[in-house]
Amino acid sequence: MNSNQKSATKGTILIVDDIPENLRLLSKILTKYGYQVKRAINGLLALKVVHSTPPELILLDIKMPQMNGYEVCRELKASEQTREIPVIFLSVLNDVLDKVKAFDVGGADYITKPFHEQEILARIEHQLTIRRQKKHLQQEICDRQQAETALRRSEAKLLAAQRVAHFGNWEFDLLTQQFTWSEELFCIFGLDFSQPEPSYIEYLQLIHPDDRELMEQTLTHWLSLTECPFKPTSKSCELDFRIVRPDGSIRYIEAKGEPILNEWGQLRKFFGVAQDITQRKQVEEALRQSEARERDKATQLELTLNELKRTQSQLVQSEKMSSLGQMVAGVAHEINNPISFIYGNLDPASKYFQDLIDLIQFYQQTYPNPTPEIEELTEEIELDFLVSDWQKLIHSMQVGAERIREIVSSLKNFSRQSESALKPVDIHEGIDNTLLILQHRLRAVGNHSSIEVIKEYGQLPLVSCYASELNQVFMNLLSNAIDALAPPFAKNSLSELMVNRKWSIKPNKKQSLNPKIWISTKKTGIKLPHQTSQILEKVVIRIADNGPGINEQVIHRIFEPFFTTKPVGSGTGLGLSISYQIVVERHRGKLSCFSVEGQGTEFIVEIPVNTSYPTFPLYKVQG
Repeated sequence: MNSNQKSATKGTILIVDDIPENLRLLSKILTKYGYQVKRAINGLLALKVVHSTPPELILLDIKMPQMNGYEVCRELKASEQTREIPVIFLSVLNDVLDKVKAFDVGGADYITKPFHEQEILARIEHQLTIRRQKKHLQQEICDRQQAETALRRSEAKLLAAQRVAHFGNWEFDLLTQQFTWSEELFCIFGLDFSQPEPSYIEYLQLIHPDDRELMEQTLTHWLSLTECPFKPTSKSCELDFRIVRPDGSIRYIEAKGEPILNEWGQLRKFFGVAQDITQRKQVEEALRQSEARERDKATQLELTLNELKRTQSQLVQSEKMSSLGQMVAGVAHEINNPISFIYGNLDPASKYFQDLIDLIQFYQQTYPNPTPEIEELTEEIELDFLVSDWQKLIHSMQVGAERIREIVSSLKNFSRQSESALKPVDIHEGIDNTLLILQHRLRAVGNHSSIEVIKEYGQLPLVSCYASELNQVFMNLLSNAIDALAPPFAKNSLSELMVNRKWSIKPNKKQSLNPKIWISTKKTGIKLPHQTSQILEKVVIRIADNGPGINEQVIHRIFEPFFTTKPVGSGTGLGLSISYQIVVERHRGKLSCFSVEGQGTEFIVEIPVNTSYPTFPLYKVQG
């Protein structure tokens, strides 16, 4: 295959970068893999190239003179002619906000410089594949619309032709049980017109075996009408059935008949027409199959696009959490060094001060009559108060330094940047660290009460898990509970909620009037499927609040990506979706929610103690 054939197959890519060396490097890579490349040294030139000969994909730098990449992308997405062209940003900017802004202006992907050759090729091919599939679907939809238009025109012509066309007509004598057929009806049934009409028995033999019983019932009904007065409500009938011609071919027939009365008003015959509708049936069936195929393709494309959107958004969210974790770990490290010096020097400082106090007291005992100057200085510095207060001062400094060390330790444990593999973890430590980080949100604000946290911890083993991810779940669930209890707070009772969930915590009515969060943990066991003797241990963490609860109309959607009930700007709608993914997909567990509107909400996290099992069965152990 020559280079021209490769270009025709791979597609055209426009590279926009104000650094010539970058243009040459990217052009060399893409040309080597069969892409046709166009280049632009700035944003204004890129817009002219795109409007002149639109490419299939654009690689766009952000930091450029005159017009940056964000502005170029915004211009492209505002034009009907160019809005469908995928844009991949290629930049040295590695900040999360820069990436978010790139997606906000319409970017399809974001690659950070320096890039890897295989990564950029894979992302380009991924975006081109999506665009080709979208074009293919649009073409299929257009073809389907044209086919439907053609079918409607054909049906209109058929309706007009029925007025002038010769249908096969027939007559059935109810007394003699004999048929009279027209020549056209013989042709429809594939019979020789020179032969006599088939008898009643012969006619039934021409009907398809699967439709024969229906035809017999219809003819028997007609025959029974001769024995009773004719009713006007039985004036006409219609019937669709299949026949088997002598050559073995199957045809679809549509028959219509009306009764014929004799001069005494008695029903004696039926007269009607029959038409071969095989072609119409085949077209309808083909259309049904085509519509089913198109629906499946459209559904699949929609699922693919939704999954891509979900993956991209979760990637951005993951990068945010990763950056936050790195920052937290760095801040904790920087704080830990000076506070260690302070904490380590408090004991020596206390001893030094005690030595000075002992020396002063020794002087007072040895020289009980000090000079006037010493007495004046003693009163000025309030020596007696200093002697009695210095130990309290040192103690408060020790308490404060210890508190800072606890916070730093919690931040380090919460971030756990180095722990990317499964590791035995104390679940209670993760919850306590998360609560310590959120402590400032639990305190009283103005006239609003503080949020009380009630912990009912059971005896839990160490759980094999991804610690930082599980901490993120606790952070999301506890933050949501705090948000639900934020002012204005509706004072609710969790009594019904607790009873319905069969929880061991049953707060009395008076205790439940103030904002509270309940946290309960326990260990339980479930049977493994098809293994009656083996028990899989799991831990159950319940986090509940006595907030306003969740409306039953939306509770089934809370784990959907981007779904949120918070005001615009207050939430991304990804917290519970990511939590669900972490618990269910990463830890093979279960995340569920129970809520009573006006009373509170409870989230239940269930994860196996050992996540190495291939599945998370749901058979509970009795006893």
